[in-house]
Amino acid sequence: MDKAEHLLAAGELSITEVCNSVGFESLASFSTLFKKEIGFPPQYYRNMAWLKKQQARQQPTKFIPHCFIESYGFDK
Repeated sequence: MDKAEHLLAAGELSITEVCNSVGFESLASFSTLFKKEIGFPPQYYRNMAWLKKQQARQQPTKFIPHCFIESYGFDK
């Protein structure tokens, strides 16, 4: 499931291609297991990963630990 998460977040492959590349022959079986293990269906997970990337581009300091920001003086 880790590889599937990575591939879904990358957004380069369709969900069916992700399903096949992690060894599933059935999209239904993949989707069911993914939701059971991760807590979200594959398409929802992909959408949330895309949204998080967009937020990181717009407000990068929200995604950088505060101690790092202070250490390098990015808060000034």
